[in-house]
Amino acid sequence: MAHIGMFCLPATGHLNPLAALAYELKTRGHSITFFNLPDLAESVERRGFRFEPLGEVNYPGGALKADFGRLAALEGPAAMQFTFAMIARYEKAVLDEGGPVLNRNAVDFCVIDQLDYGAAALARICQIPFVTVSLALMMNEEDGVPRNAEIPSDDPEQPGRIRAYSAVLAEALQPILELVNQYLRKHNLEPVSSLGEVWSPLAQISQEPAQFEFPRTQLPPWFHFTGPFTRPETRPTIAFPEDRLNGKPLVYASFGTVQNRLLPLFEAVAAATAELDVQLVISFGGQRPSDVPRLAGNPVVLDIVPQLKILQRAAVMVTHAGLNSALECLAAGVPTVAIPITNDQPGVSARIVWTGTGVRLLPEECTPDTLRTAIAEVIGNPSYREAAQRFRHSIAETNGLARAAAIVEQAVHSRAPVLRR
Repeated sequence: MAHIGMFCLPATGHLNPLAALAYELKTRGHSITFFNLPDLAESVERRGFRFEPLGEVNYPGGALKADFGRLAALEGPAAMQFTFAMIARYEKAVLDEGGPVLNRNAVDFCVIDQLDYGAAALARICQIPFVTVSLALMMNEEDGVPRNAEIPSDDPEQPGRIRAYSAVLAEALQPILELVNQYLRKHNLEPVSSLGEVWSPLAQISQEPAQFEFPRTQLPPWFHFTGPFTRPETRPTIAFPEDRLNGKPLVYASFGTVQNRLLPLFEAVAAATAELDVQLVISFGGQRPSDVPRLAGNPVVLDIVPQLKILQRAAVMVTHAGLNSALECLAAGVPTVAIPITNDQPGVSARIVWTGTGVRLLPEECTPDTLRTAIAEVIGNPSYREAAQRFRHSIAETNGLARAAAIVEQAVHSRAPVLRR
């Protein structure tokens, strides 16, 4: 059995799926250690895993919470710019301080978040083999495949827009590319021309179901779609006031654990559902603002909810289209009203529309009237739930978590590329 080091961006949306995969590997007899910023220690240890802090100089305790507090109120390009600045700061912490920590812990193998470029470079520097796991929307570029809010079409101008978006993304990632190359050169390794070159040559795994992703023809033969990494045992126990549910169709609204202080959106959702024969449950994702106004319709408003459990009851989820929330809806067979706010959410929302599992509104389009129409459409038109239910059956049959763990184990044992069948 191997001692496996786990690396991901220091955010709940990345920790949750990686912890599920770690738990699966742990049940198979492997020793697991998470390496991350000090602010994640309690969350990781509460899930039953060993934790080793790094980045205490570059990202001391409390700094991450302060950054997320600032990010929570941002949206659009400003939020994306701030997110990449946070990632760059984290990657510098990993590269500055991770080597001695990793070597001291005698790690045999690593599982590394696709967006954790610094950890991938560190594994190469320390000569530790690793597998790349895509915990957010996959970053692999491909001609004609949009990663913005577009759906593939015959529009002759679309390829130009796709290239323009890729250029914007490359510019945002340029400081991280320069940082990674600085450390590779420092250790006499060849620099890379793009960050995708630091991903694993053994296996790359996406928790997207294959049918959720736009058609692909240029992925490496060691790339695998498995389906969601979800395991309730790795989630914190959260109480929910069952007695407050009234039996009406349940509309669940949450904008995740990052962009969750955009009060006008919550107000618009509450006003929209107040005139529908439904019950609204709102979650602020663990960061409930102190100045929440009185919301129309008397919804159930909570700091945080057991999302996997509430989705078993939901008729629809109003979501920011974060990948984890989107996949958890599909696994539960719940259609969505997607309101993408920043980062990969426009791309996720495009796939929701493309698969027929929900509808999309831009934040600036969200008035009580437009939201009411969208929610009523998703609840009233059975095609959305039928499409989501098809995903539910497929995800259950595929068992993506077991497949992902098996791929990791094959790479651990063979140290050779794990080719998809």
